Amino acid sequence: MKLAAGAMVETLGPYANLSGLAFNTFTTKKDVSPLPIPKIPPSRLSIGDILKIEAEGEWSCTTGSPTLVFGLYLGTHDGTAAVPAIVTDLALSSAMACGASALVGMPWRLEWRGKCIKVGATGQLLGGGDLEFGTSLTAFSSVPIPITKALRTVAISTIVENAIGVSATWSASNAANEIITYAITASILT
Repeated sequence: MKLAAGAMVETLGPYANLSGLAFNTFTTKKDVSPLPIPKIPPSRLSIGDILKIEAEGEWSCTTGSPTLVFGLYLGTHDGTAAVPAIVTDLALSSAMACGASALVGMPWRLEWRGKCIKVGATGQLLGGGDLEFGTSLTAFSSVPIPITKALRTVAISTIVENAIGVSATWSASNAANEIITYAITASILT
């Protein structure tokens, strides 16, 4: 992305030094981020700033056509847990079908950009992006995220710290239904 003269990019840490864990056997929305995850400091976002998030990894599935929903979220820490509570979905994909045959190590990649259009306890981000969902080891299917126009506007409190993470939801619990997030990066463009 080419930036205008005088524009600045601030990367948000902390950064995970290792790939994330392999997660399987779950059917409710779950954080699948490598730890630690990036955080937006309190009162850091200003109107007009762009929040850009990218994540990538791999997925595998069993036979029987399970589906997988990918997502990016904002969360908060209670001060004790390593994984934040999922508070706000930034973007969710539709349920991506795995197909009739078992697949192993398929690549995926998410990118989402949101403009800060309101700050404060009732702040808002307006954004969208895309999911590249591996249909084989060498081919992708690309779909927009989020999946409706109404979901492009996201409520956010900009006056608290917001953790940024990757979520996933399987339609069926099976040890072969697995997702790994290699990395998640976030930056603010001003």
